[in-house]
Amino acid sequence: MLFNSFDFIFFFVVVWFITLLMNRAKVIWARNLCLLIASYYFYGSFNILFLSILLYITLVTYLGGLCFHKTKHKKVLTGLIIFLSLLPLATFKYSAFILYDVLHLPVGFGGMWVDKLILPVGISFFTFQA
Repeated sequence: MLFNSFDFIFFFVVVWFITLLMNRAKVIWARNLCLLIASYYFYGSFNILFLSILLYITLVTYLGGLCFHKTKHKKVLTGLIIFLSLLPLATFKYSAFILYDVLHLPVGFGGMWVDKLILPVGISFFTFQA
């Protein structure tokens, strides 16, 4: 779904109207849930496989935040959450660089998966926002 398509305009108006109704009814948790589901739908409309990355980042940061208040090892947990959050970004964005430029492996040595990786839209943005 592109920003300049009629599908997006219809989608945006529907989500905006539902959000407006929930704001007036002062049902904040339902509004937030609606916006979360709409965001996942919009991101998944480009490629459903990329949605799994967004869900992974969401779960890592959410569950990490829940565990953060229950543990005494806050520095270790923070490091683990940061590492797990940066893992998809490093895989998609820097795997070819690491294999070919840092390790000096011949092109194609990393397998076909490295050469054909498609960078998910906004992966840097939502990784660092998390």
